Amino acid sequence: MQFLKWVLSFISRLGNPGGPHMPERPSPKTAERPSYPLTIFAVRLRGRKGWIVQQEPHTVEEIERQIRLEGHDLEELRVISRGTGFRFDADGKPDVGLYDWMINSHGWSFDERADCWRAPGENLTEPDGDGALASDFTVRGERPHSGWWDIHVSANGQTFETHASNVFDPIPDLRAWLEAIVRGESARVLIDEEGEYTDLCAYPRPDGMCRVVVYKTSDSKPIMDIRLSGRQLVGSFYAAMHTLSTDEALFRDQWQFHLDAHHITQPPFSSDIVEAFLAGH
Repeated sequence: MQFLKWVLSFISRLGNPGGPHMPERPSPKTAERPSYPLTIFAVRLRGRKGWIVQQEPHTVEEIERQIRLEGHDLEELRVISRGTGFRFDADGKPDVGLYDWMINSHGWSFDERADCWRAPGENLTEPDGDGALASDFTVRGERPHSGWWDIHVSANGQTFETHASNVFDPIPDLRAWLEAIVRGESARVLIDEEGEYTDLCAYPRPDGMCRVVVYKTSDSKPIMDIRLSGRQLVGSFYAAMHTLSTDEALFRDQWQFHLDAHHITQPPFSSDIVEAFLAGH
């Protein structure tokens, strides 16, 4: 990987003199349950594309200090999550493992073409080509059931499904994605399916058309790559989004389901920006 040498260099110094102190498992006599700070963080280096994402058994302050001590030109350090670790290896050192799903679950996706991570909302590098012109395009939002909302997207005889969960409420990000498309911005939204993830990537064109490339994060090959009018794209997703809110009882019983009202976006799901665009203003 592009940043592997830098990451390995950083990791190799974490326990060395001058770097952050590597926590060790205390004796059972000194602590009821040994633990250590655990931070998943993203680093953007000046002049480099995208982000490096790593997890370390240190506070963000220790991590930032070590990066700067090594002389790296740090443009931004962003905390993805922080918590407490309790696992130790046979040598008494923190047993830290980072998996892609732990990063994806916070809206981040790996950009295979640029060999880096992208933050929530940041788009993946556009593939070569221009996508197939969509002779037909539909987005069908099913009635919610038990906290799940199934979305079927069809074009040119091809269909994919994504299964949104109320635990990872997709409405705010979907709405922001549509608004970005209206503004002519390249944008991405990730739908968390509780273990599976669907990336919807939009690349608006100056002529009002928009390329849409869809990925499952478990596969770098697109499952859909089409080109259609931005108005049709935005209108179709906006209409489907409102299937969740047309029936108040259904929304409460099947979409909100077991969650408290303040944990999920409440109707209406309207956007002044989108509605003005669809009205031709």
